[in-house]
Amino acid sequence: PAEANKGDIIGIQDEMTRYTAIVNKVCSFLTYDITYVQPHIAYTIRDGKGVCADYTALTLALCEKCGIKYHCCRHSC
Repeated sequence: PAEANKGDIIGIQDEMTRYTAIVNKVCSFLTYDITYVQPHIAYTIRDGKGVCADYTALTLALCEKCGIKYHCCRHSC
């Protein structure tokens, strides 16, 4: 799913601008829903709903596909 959604983001040269584009894409794709607690990210993608962990998972997946190195500082990543 991340591969298919990286679109033109991969072509952005400035890393901070690329990261901002990723965050904007994830935020425009998902609707925050505190009652939505699905066990698998596939449901989040299917339904376009999620909580903090889902935003993080999708952002990190796109960062990986768009060449942005990241480091998770919490065990929940």
